[in-house]
Amino acid sequence: MSSLPPVMASDQECLEVFQRRRETSALCPVVERYFAFVHASALRRTNDAARAADVTRAVFLVFTRRARRLRKHTVLAGWLWGVTSVACRRVGVKSRRGWFGFLRRREELPPDGTLGQRISGRLDDALAKLSSKQRDAVLLLAMLNWPVDSSAKILRTSEFRVQKRAAAALHKTLRRLLPRKSLVDTRPLVAALATESCACPVPEGLRAEVLAMMEATAGRRPTLKLARRTLNTLAWARWRRRVIIGVPSFILVLALLIFAGWKVSARDG
Repeated sequence: MSSLPPVMASDQECLEVFQRRRETSALCPVVERYFAFVHASALRRTNDAARAADVTRAVFLVFTRRARRLRKHTVLAGWLWGVTSVACRRVGVKSRRGWFGFLRRREELPPDGTLGQRISGRLDDALAKLSSKQRDAVLLLAMLNWPVDSSAKILRTSEFRVQKRAAAALHKTLRRLLPRKSLVDTRPLVAALATESCACPVPEGLRAEVLAMMEATAGRRPTLKLARRTLNTLAWARWRRRVIIGVPSFILVLALLIFAGWKVSARDG
């Protein structure tokens, strides 16, 4: 029987051990790796310490529940970021995504202060407008500050493509967050993103509390209401995607069968 993964074990190694042994201790390296990242994202969105702590608890309980069913090549940074977004919406944080929302926000950005302070409240909405590939590249390279070679391995592509995706995503993010021609160089944005990944200290005891809750649930359906509501939202989104993809496909196949039947009937007649 394999031993539990060390702290430096990769995300995939941790998930594989958990899937075999179903011991939540196998997920501890993942929690340590992403805890500050998830908490900072929750705090940016909620702007409330108590709600950010609730969201952080819910995200890792959802992770424990869904870890056995995650796809092999899931990028956990992007997946956890997305679950954080869902959990924040479930506590009443409304997104202001959309063209006119960004225009309004540009006018509200304070002219002084650091770039991180100016964009913090709108950063996640801007990241949500990116494609998943570009967003994952930004999260790994800029926010988590991981090496290019490690990021390329996780994203299953070349180092050149990872850097290209990140550069394109950073330019798009700048255009959406700041007035036109106000900032062209993306280096200040990279520095701001690196700061935002752990912009504030995690409340004392919260990490230990989350680990204890994960151990108590052991992958079962969590008792925390926000975690259950987040799971329900994720399940509904999954079924909705299946319907959106499945119904048109069914109609197309049915139409082809009807057309083929009509052609056979016309030929026999």
